[in-house]
This record gives sequence, C-alpha cells and structure tokens, in this order.
Amino acid sequence: MPGSIFASFQFSFLILQDEVLSKRIDLNHLTRESGNRIAVVMVAAQGMDDPVAELVRRMEPADHRSVYVVAPDLSENTKSDAQAPVAEMSAELRFHRLSTDELSVAQGCLCCSFRSELNVFLGQLFMSLLARREPVVKAVFVVTSSPDPALLEQSLIHAPFLAQRYVYSGMLDLA
Repeated sequence: MPGSIFASFQFSFLILQDEVLSKRIDLNHLTRESGNRIAVVMVAAQGMDDPVAELVRRMEPADHRSVYVVAPDLSENTKSDAQAPVAEMSAELRFHRLSTDELSVAQGCLCCSFRSELNVFLGQLFMSLLARREPVVKAVFVVTSSPDPALLEQSLIHAPFLAQRYVYSGMLDLA
C-alpha cells in the first residue's frame, strides 16, 4: 500500500507542477517582498520568437498599466524577424527598447553594467516617477537572451542610486 500512496503523490506533484507552469504571472506575488522599491524581474528569452508577446499573454490585463517591459531587439537570436509591436498587444503596457542585449553581451563584467543603457533608463524612470510624469510602476520586466541573472542582480545591488529604489525579484523563464 505505501507504494500506491507514493505513486499518487508523484502524480499529484506532476499535475501541480504543470498548473504552476501554465499559470498567469501574478504581479502581487512578484512584488510582495519589494517593500517600497520597484521590483525588477529578469525574463529569460533564449530562442523564443517573440518573448514580449509571450510575457504580455501571461500577464493579467489589469496589470499592464503598472509594469514596464524593457527589451532589446532579439530578432537576431530568434527564428523569426517578425516581432509584434507592443502597442498592438496592449494599449496600456509601457515599453522601452534597448539598443543591445546588454546582459548577454557584458558576460559578467560588472563595471560595464553600471554604465549600461538599462541602468540609465532605470534612473530616468525613477526620476519620472518622482516628478509624477509617469503612472505608478510596480515592476520592471527586463527581457534578455542571457540565462544568468547574476549581472542584473549585482548591478541593482551595487549601484547605490538603483539599490535604494529597485529590488531584484527573480528570474522568469518563459520557455
């Protein structure tokens, strides 16, 4: 009999795991530990045709107005050159396009990440929020083809201006 209980437990775990993977992104869960800082979530997008569209699909429409998606043009890393314009996906989603995928290009160089286009954008975003030129932002999703979140996490910790205003909240793998 103990064998059948174990088998039942394994089956339940597989169903639960499958449900977790297919669920929508819960913004409240991602931002729960951020306190007064803005949550930054790395979105791993290796080999995906359109990671921004997949991210938007997994978010609740009501959350679109309280997030920012920051992404480079990943078309050279994907199978298709056709990425849907963000405005077609959601009128309320805020989006910033980076000129390069800095997190995959830097390859662990922390000093380069301090001067990165992403860090400059995060600083400007906070100043816009402070001046109330932007609506409230709960989270920033950073889309990258890099599988390693260490560079983003370390640059948020070690850049004093960003460390006081943003907190790394984890990595989301859309694959």
